[in-house]
Amino acid sequence: MPNLTGARAKQRVFLALVLSTLTLAVACLAGRVDADPGGILPSSLHVTGPDEPGTPLVLSALVLAPSGGAPVPGVRLRLYQTDASGHYRRGPFGWELGQARARLGAWLATDAEGRFEVRTILPGGYDDGETPAHIHVECAAAGFPVQEHTLYFEGDERITDGLRRAVLADGRGAVVPLERGTDG
Repeated sequence: MPNLTGARAKQRVFLALVLSTLTLAVACLAGRVDADPGGILPSSLHVTGPDEPGTPLVLSALVLAPSGGAPVPGVRLRLYQTDASGHYRRGPFGWELGQARARLGAWLATDAEGRFEVRTILPGGYDDGETPAHIHVECAAAGFPVQEHTLYFEGDERITDGLRRAVLADGRGAVVPLERGTDG
C-alpha cells in the first residue's frame, strides 16, 4: 500500500474513524454488542436514534486508575442497557433474549484525558418489579483486570438501602445522581 502524506493521509485516518463508527452502529443495530469490534473506537457516540422512546440521557464520565486516581486514556468500554420498557431485546415470539444480545449498547474508548460520553435514553427497570433501571459498563485496559460495573440512577423507587449497601461493599457499581440539563 502506498505511503500517504498530507491531505490524503488525513483523509485516510478520517475514513478509518468513520468506518469504525459505522461498524459500531451496525453492530449495535444487529445486537452484536457482545463482540468487541476491534480497531479505533470513538470516545463519544449516540446509542439511540431520534425515534427511540424514552427520556434522553447523557452519560459523561472520567475513568480513573485505582491507585493514585490518574485518568486512564484508551480504556475500551462496552455499555449495554434495556430500552425504556425494561427489555434488552425481544425475540420473534416475544421472548426476552437477554443481556448478551442487548439492542441498546455500544463499544467506545476513553479519550486522551480518560473521558467518554454516551447519548442514550434512561433505561427501564426489569419487569420483575424489583430490579431498578441501570446501565452495564465493562472496562478493559492494558495493565488492569477487566472490570464490570452497574450504574443505577438516583430517584428510582426500586433502589433500596440494601442495594445501596451492596453496591458500596462490592465496589463494582454506583447509584449516580441525575441532573436535568438546560436542553431538558
